[in-house]
Amino acid sequence: MRVIIICLLAFLGSVTLNASSVGSYTLASKNSAATGSVLSSPIVVGLAESETPTITVQGTNTTACNNGSITLISSSNQGNQWNKDGVAISGATSQYYTASISGVYSVTSTNSGITSTSIGTTITIVPYINVSSIQSNTGNVCTGSSITLTNATVDGVWSSNNTALATVNSNGVVTGVSVGSVIITYTVTISGCSNASSYTLNVVDGSNITAPSIAAQGSTVLCGNGTVQICPTVWGWSNYQWYNNGVAMTTNGTGACIVIDTANIGSYTLSVTTGTCWSAQSNAIAVTTAPAPATPTIIASGSTTICSGGSVTLTSSSSTDNQWQKDGVVISGATSQTYNATDSGVYTVTVTACGGTTSAGTTVTVAAPITVSAIAGINSICLGATGTLTNDTLGGVWTSSDSLIASIDASGIVTPVSAGSVTISYTVTLGSCSNTVTYGITVPSQGIPVAPTIAAQSATSLCGNGTVQICPTVWGWSNY
Repeated sequence: MRVIIICLLAFLGSVTLNASSVGSYTLASKNSAATGSVLSSPIVVGLAESETPTITVQGTNTTACNNGSITLISSSNQGNQWNKDGVAISGATSQYYTASISGVYSVTSTNSGITSTSIGTTITIVPYINVSSIQSNTGNVCTGSSITLTNATVDGVWSSNNTALATVNSNGVVTGVSVGSVIITYTVTISGCSNASSYTLNVVDGSNITAPSIAAQGSTVLCGNGTVQICPTVWGWSNYQWYNNGVAMTTNGTGACIVIDTANIGSYTLSVTTGTCWSAQSNAIAVTTAPAPATPTIIASGSTTICSGGSVTLTSSSSTDNQWQKDGVVISGATSQTYNATDSGVYTVTVTACGGTTSAGTTVTVAAPITVSAIAGINSICLGATGTLTNDTLGGVWTSSDSLIASIDASGIVTPVSAGSVTISYTVTLGSCSNTVTYGITVPSQGIPVAPTIAAQSATSLCGNGTVQICPTVWGWSNY
């Protein structure tokens, strides 16, 4: 609390005022003989006004690079207390404060018993940016050709101090333009602060180095574990440098030929040298991968339960690159789109392109064979007569191959119709399977012969050891 003392020195009178007693004050005085009093001139008592401090940044930049510092200045030359992120900084009470740590700084000023705090000022201190040295396997680059510089520090920007001598792209590939000395710089920038590494290259005349030509030794469309080798069409260079998508290969990239698998597809070029200068990059060869084939399906031509001796045709949905298997074992030579299955088993087909993919299995079942007994009976029946054929297997059906020569009924009775030969079949069917046995019958051209007449050559009443001979009355028959 501010206290104001007003004194009238002549009579040693005084009054003490505080901040709650602001106003205009006068003093009345008189002597003992006077009948009235005289007022003094007024004195106005009020409160001192508070002024909020402000912060000035020395140099105006609120970001310091490489672990630097920034000096802050309070507008108040006394009564200061500096704060960082709202917390008072011990001992920081001067008009100046040097900030070396990122944060929001304010200053609190106390004057005439009144305290006020400035608006915060954000200070950023960027640590030292370490930039690795530029790496190269040569100090030269030839006109018309390129080399690749590298730097282990990420997110940097490449630049050339003289693009009339050499250019550099975002991947560090330096291309010589004309003879001279050029400085290539790699700059890393963080929060407006930068650090750089430089490399000096000599650009030498490479106009006499012809770019090589390269060719693939097989298909450049790779499948599965496939590879392709790419080589120059002309040999004899002292050094080789392969590029994938314009970037120099540091692994397996310096041989005359390069073998590429599906893990390293891209556009490949080659640069060569016989001494100091490297050639421009060769023609590009693109290596790609083919899409994986669709999983094949199998379509059966009919029922997959077949009879003994029968077959079912299995067809792959893929028109090419087929390999058939039975019970998981490759069927030798079975590589067409179709396969005739004659044995029981689980059949699959694999499309062998690009790593291969195999269908679901299709089960083929061969029904047990039907056993049918042989036909029994006579094999020659004359016109006008009948004959009976039999079979021990029940449930069969009799048929004739030519009912104009001989017919047969369901009981196996054969009736000749005309002279000739005929095949009689007996078929037993179980489910969708059947088995047939056959039997040949001959119908002679002559009809049934007239019954012969016989006569006894003596008495037909015999005694003791007597005998009698009986003979036909007409002779000449072939059989009796």
